[in-house]
Amino acid sequence: MPPLNDDVSGFSSSLKTTLMASRAKLDAFVEEQKARADAAAEDHEHKVAEEQSNIDARVETFHSVQLERGMKVALNSDSKNETDGGIAKRRQEMQERQIVYEKDIEALQKDVQIKETQLEELKGEEKKEKSRAEAARDTKQKVEETKRTTVDDLTRGVVNYKYLGLDFVKAEGNRLRFKFTQLDAGEPLRPFSFVLDINDEDSYVLEDCQPPIDDITLSPLLDELNESNDLSPFLRAMRMAFSERV
Repeated sequence: MPPLNDDVSGFSSSLKTTLMASRAKLDAFVEEQKARADAAAEDHEHKVAEEQSNIDARVETFHSVQLERGMKVALNSDSKNETDGGIAKRRQEMQERQIVYEKDIEALQKDVQIKETQLEELKGEEKKEKSRAEAARDTKQKVEETKRTTVDDLTRGVVNYKYLGLDFVKAEGNRLRFKFTQLDAGEPLRPFSFVLDINDEDSYVLEDCQPPIDDITLSPLLDELNESNDLSPFLRAMRMAFSERV
């Protein structure tokens, strides 16, 4: 049986301890049962050989005694039956013991198979737990990367907005006032502003535009904003519209 991979990274400390302890116990038990089965088989073979050797020796001794007494192979019927009966009885006893040994070996082999099945199930559970731990670790890593990306994007956005002279403050009625500067080369701090609000239909509306921009210019910009809900291109377009009026 191949050993289990000892890499159980990604598990909790208690789970790793439980898995490793269970695995060690199962491995030890399987090896013990295999050793017992091998020892029983070896002992059985040794006893069979020993019994056969004893029987052969008795037969050889019996024949030697017959020859020494000048007896022929053709013995009287009673003597031959008695000798054959003793040999047959010992053979039967040996066969009965062999059956017992074989049953013991079979029982041990079945027990080993059960433990091997349990060990395979434990390997499967360990693999599932490891996969779940790896998935959780990957998810956590992706979340952390997303957080870092979001923070970086926000930081770059704030820097870019400040560089372009964009600022926004809360206006009356939970509205937002956006203000641009750095558009007029002769007066860099001159403000260009507008108020953005959301009406009852959940649509953006633009109010209090200073300096004013005609509706022909604003209408398509608002339509695109309401369709995409993306402020970045809208703010760039508004900055461009203000710069054209300097």
